[in-house]
This record gives sequence, structure tokens and C-alpha cells, in this order.
Amino acid sequence: MIVSEICVYSNLISIVIFPNGLYTRSVSGYSSTTEWILGVTNYFIQWMIPSIIIAWIYCYFEKRWLRTLLLSSAIVITEILKGSGTCVTGIVLFLGLMLIPFADLIFTPIRSVVIATTMLIIILFFRTIDFFKPLILFLGKDMTFSNRTFIWDNALDSITGAPILGHGLLDNDSMVSYLGSMPSGIRWEGATHCHNQFLQIIFQGGFVAFLLFLCVIVMIIRKARLNWPAGSSKIAVYAVATYIIIGITEVFSYPLMTFIFPLLYLYLCVEEKEIIK
Repeated sequence: MIVSEICVYSNLISIVIFPNGLYTRSVSGYSSTTEWILGVTNYFIQWMIPSIIIAWIYCYFEKRWLRTLLLSSAIVITEILKGSGTCVTGIVLFLGLMLIPFADLIFTPIRSVVIATTMLIIILFFRTIDFFKPLILFLGKDMTFSNRTFIWDNALDSITGAPILGHGLLDNDSMVSYLGSMPSGIRWEGATHCHNQFLQIIFQGGFVAFLLFLCVIVMIIRKARLNWPAGSSKIAVYAVATYIIIGITEVFSYPLMTFIFPLLYLYLCVEEKEIIK
């Protein structure tokens, strides 16, 4: 919790004091970037999503609301000022499910994951996105999700070449050679990952890695169902659902985004023991 507060508050302060950026860097494929304490705005998601989950775990675990509400407010303000559309979606989704009364009656563990997974499949494979057009335009994206659909197609083609164990860890140039081919014939140097968390897992680790990842999600959902709708279970389920939805268009390269899974499971185990007592 303390680490989350330091990161979020210092980043917000840097945005307020330096609205035009604290520093810039030259990045291959993206020209120069404008960055703050936590980097460029698109990277905020890899800190904000884990931080808001940690804040709510702290709230229920320590039975203290003030620090959670302050940190949640700072995260919302950050996203209003300099956030990405994907991160705004994730924050609104998680907070909405946690705060709307009786949401747990409709969005149960199974339903939440099924709905999130259905959205993933519809958008990624069937490209039936007209239903989501108002949301896409609101987030400032076009109907190709800022050319992400072309990268998804390249990733799907590349996965067929190594479906079991994937292509492993690759440098940026190698990733671009697999993913950067555009319909115009130009190679996009910014295509250094699949722009979809689940394609990225399969691309690099094959279906072996993907099945292991699914096992982690199943373990969390099964554990959360035991004490539904306890606060700990709602945090875990809605965190996983949020992760799935924002993972449709983003790749989470920072370890902090993976850290939330063992954290959620451990928290559920501790809460289960407390309830038994």
C-alpha cells in the first residue's frame, strides 16, 4: 500500500507541476515521448490498475477506508488529467462494480468472467465491434483500435508457426519482423508487442503458457466463489474481469500486473481462514 501511494501521489504531483511533461525520450517507432514519474501516459495503466486493487484489499483487510478513498481519488484524477482510454475503462469498470449496490447479484464470479471473455472473443476473433462503436469513439480510438487489428492478424499468423511453446523472448527488431507488417506495405517499428495480453502470452509461450495462465484464473475464481459475495471475493473477481477486458487492447510488460494474481489468491486464502475462525 505504501509503495502504491508513493508511486501514484508522486506521479500526480509531477503531472500537476509539469503538465507538459517532466522529461522526454526518443523511442524507436514512436518518435519522442512525453513522460512523468511513472513514464508515458500509456504506461500509467500498469501502475494504476494494481494500485487500485491493492488499495481495496487494504481497505477490507485493515478495515480502514480513508487511505483507500484518497488513493482511489488520486488515481481517478490522474486518469482524468493524463490517462489513456484503456486505463479509464479499467478504473471505471472496477470501481463501478465495487461501488454500485447489488452489483454482486448480477455480476457473479462466473458471469463476470464469461462476459469479459465473450467481449474478448467477439472483438479479437469475430471483429464484431459495431456494438462497441460509441465506447471506442469515446475513448478516442478508430474502428481498427489504432491499427491494433492489423497487429492481431500478424500475431495470429505467427502463432501458427510455434503454437505449442511459442517464439520465446525476442528483442524489439525480431518482434517487429513478426508483427509490424501493415496493409500499406510499410513496416511499423512500433509493433513491438501484440497489443493484446492473451495473444502475447500465446505468441511468446505457446498454448502451454496460455493454459497455465488459465489455471491461475480458474484457481482464483473457484476460491472467490466459496465466500461470495464477501468483499475479498468481489475484489478478486472484478479485478480478474477488469484484467481480461483491458487486456483486449494492451500488453502488460511490467511484473506488477502479474503480481496481482498471487496477491489476490493469497488474500482469498487469508480471508477464508478468518471466516472459518
